[in-house]
Amino acid sequence: MRITLKEIAARAGVSIATVSHALNKTRYVSPEVAQEIYKIAEETGYFENNIKLKKTTAFRTGRMSVMALVIPNSLSAIYSHLLTYLSEYMKKEGHTLSVYLTNNDFTQEEIILKELMADRRIAGIFLTPLKMNSRVYTKLITSTLPFVCLDQTLHIPGITSVISNNFFSTAQSIDHLIKLGHERIAIFLDAPISDAMAERENGYLGALSHAGITSAQKYIFRFESSTPAKALQQIKETLINRHFTAVFAGGNHLTLYCLKAFEEIGLEYPKDISIIGFGDSDWCSLSHLSLTTLQQDTKKLALTATKALLNQISSPDKPKKTSTQVIPMKLEVKNSTRFLAKGPNGEDLLNPEDIYLIKDEEMLVQKGHFNVVISLHYTGTEWTRLLEKGIRDTLENLNVRVLTVMDAHFDWQIQKKQLEFLLQQQPDAVVAVPTDEEMMHDIFKRVSQSSKLILINNIPVGFKEKDYNSWISVNELENGGNAAHILGRHFQGRKAKIGLITHGASFFATRQRDYYAKQILLQHYPNLEIVSEKGFIKEEKVYNLCRQMIQKHPDINGLYVSWDRPALQAIKALKKLDRSDIVLSTTDLDYEIASYLMHNDIVIGLSSQRPYEQGIAAGIATARSLIHPASHSCVGVSPLTVSTGNIEKIWTSILKTKVPTFN
Repeated sequence: MRITLKEIAARAGVSIATVSHALNKTRYVSPEVAQEIYKIAEETGYFENNIKLKKTTAFRTGRMSVMALVIPNSLSAIYSHLLTYLSEYMKKEGHTLSVYLTNNDFTQEEIILKELMADRRIAGIFLTPLKMNSRVYTKLITSTLPFVCLDQTLHIPGITSVISNNFFSTAQSIDHLIKLGHERIAIFLDAPISDAMAERENGYLGALSHAGITSAQKYIFRFESSTPAKALQQIKETLINRHFTAVFAGGNHLTLYCLKAFEEIGLEYPKDISIIGFGDSDWCSLSHLSLTTLQQDTKKLALTATKALLNQISSPDKPKKTSTQVIPMKLEVKNSTRFLAKGPNGEDLLNPEDIYLIKDEEMLVQKGHFNVVISLHYTGTEWTRLLEKGIRDTLENLNVRVLTVMDAHFDWQIQKKQLEFLLQQQPDAVVAVPTDEEMMHDIFKRVSQSSKLILINNIPVGFKEKDYNSWISVNELENGGNAAHILGRHFQGRKAKIGLITHGASFFATRQRDYYAKQILLQHYPNLEIVSEKGFIKEEKVYNLCRQMIQKHPDINGLYVSWDRPALQAIKALKKLDRSDIVLSTTDLDYEIASYLMHNDIVIGLSSQRPYEQGIAAGIATARSLIHPASHSCVGVSPLTVSTGNIEKIWTSILKTKVPTFN
């Protein structure tokens, strides 16, 4: 028996016109009356009967019919973007798009869907389901009204869905952080967990599991982003008490709250913490944010969903099959993540300010009358002069006597003999730059058994944490990264071919520097192509190596060279070949390389260690080891980027002398 509007009106105690307006949404009807009318219509089977009558009508499939977009809200970036694109596509197809907001309310969603099923103007629905009430979805399926799930799916046979690849894209983001050296990675997710959030969580866990990282569960945090003030406060507390080095913010709102929390508690990215967020919101495009983001392809989502829905409408008798189309996201790598430097045995690399002496400790050192020796690979550079000065100044201020400073002249056999002699003096500590990491294992093992051992830059092969008290270096990841960014920014927006001249010796420090320089070029600058990579052992060999590289690859536009002394050899080769069109970046600041930079001659910039500050760090680490026998630390001093514009200021800061006149 067919139920009429007249019978519904009689039961509700209203006019037939009021029932018609309520069911067809053609005029305002108070919510209380409308809800009662919907209830009667459902109980009497009005919706089911009328849907069967309407499914063959031309009104629903006509070119001027209405398409409905049912979404949780219009404020989230993804929904506002989808609304824009879907409106555009519907207009081209001759349809009107009407928007219905569920406001994350399951009752509201049910009411909206029932209205739409009863509305003769509706030809199809784009639906982002909330999924708490399966009954209304079952009715939607049996109604034969065409619909496509968008951004979320329903796990029901015969459903067509268009979603973003949340699992793979999140795993890709976490893998990016893992490759940067991060293991303690947090993920911030919305609560309650939707399908998209669950897939992001699984992608996060999958990437960490694949890398053999087992501590993931304790770094999963959930926040109710729908209550901004509460979510922001919770995120601030989480960040203040953090034990993680990087965070993946699993949504647009969470990304914004993270950035606000950073600002309010004084965190800087990537210096203090690395972050990857979602980049669908317009504010993410602001250049000063330099935020690494996952970006959903909302245009393709909308286009794919449009085609799927129109296909259903044009083929009403075609059996429905389960179809899920997954749209990839794009990881846009910028500058909010950084390489996390590690010590030789995987230790977290501390900043210099993380190791210090309190007043009582200083007094203990001063009263100890300790003796220290310094064993350097070479003393004939400005770098070693400043390193030695930093060590001496620090130790002498603490009443620690420096017995002697040895120069091995880059000869491991000389350094071995020197150390054997120094051991006879029974120093309390030895501060050393090993000349050879492979050949020096045995002698440094003996040193570590009789004295505190502080290593700088290099470390003997096979040494474990127990074999040395501290390891001090420049932060080589930043060092190589700075030099790579110099090249990348120079060629910004244009294609170029790059050659790499790296250190062929197995030194831990230079391996890190060269490796991450290459990774920065590969990951951040797709417009640059590395066409040649050559390693050297002796600096003087770089002249011929560079000539051969350029002769084989004359189309090279730029060079990365591991440090300044071999870079000078490469410059000589370029000048001999009359290739002043090729630019070069390197590391370490000295007079000769600085003169090329000042005159804008081949050298476009460099990353410089801060040897005096490294010396201070080595001095403090030595003093701590003298009064704390079990102490162990690895310290990385951040380098500085040097350019033509800042070289005069940087010169004084690094080399502690007046700026010379560059010829």
